[in-house]
Amino acid sequence: VERIFAALPETGYVFHAGAFPGRSPRAFRILVTGVSTEEVPSLLEKLQWSGPTAAAAEALAAMGGLVDHVSLSLDATARGLGPRVGLDLYSSMKWTAMDRKEWSPFIDRIEELGWCLPAKADGLRRWPGIERLLGGGEMYLVRQGISHVKVVVERGARTVAKAYAGVDVHPHRPGPRPPPA
Repeated sequence: VERIFAALPETGYVFHAGAFPGRSPRAFRILVTGVSTEEVPSLLEKLQWSGPTAAAAEALAAMGGLVDHVSLSLDATARGLGPRVGLDLYSSMKWTAMDRKEWSPFIDRIEELGWCLPAKADGLRRWPGIERLLGGGEMYLVRQGISHVKVVVERGARTVAKAYAGVDVHPHRPGPRPPPA
């Protein structure tokens, strides 16, 4: 864990950590952000990751300009970094502000790359949206979106891609109506 902190670029920081005492090997999962996509390979080399850094760099390059922000999920063990690295891929927009049209190029790309089955890509395309919900005498806006996609690279090969969906519920408070024309 100390080596991870020491290797971070000036803008990098740890924003989440979790413990896996029941897994073998035991590990702390450290999530790092504030690292540019270009800095990922050199950070993995500094951390002496056992997998080829080229596999992580290729996964990021394959997204060709669709990823604005990346976070790394690193497993810190007593023997150093584990063989698994997660690349959390984010857009520059907040997920609650993105609609189906804005997610379409991202979903198209992960489907083209074979990281997503066509049926799941269709489901991801249909998920983002806004619904109205009435309850308790109030109206709520329910925003459905995709937070990010995680690509897991393990032992030098991309093994898993996962989409993380979200739901945001807020009371709808419309502003004053304009006077009739």
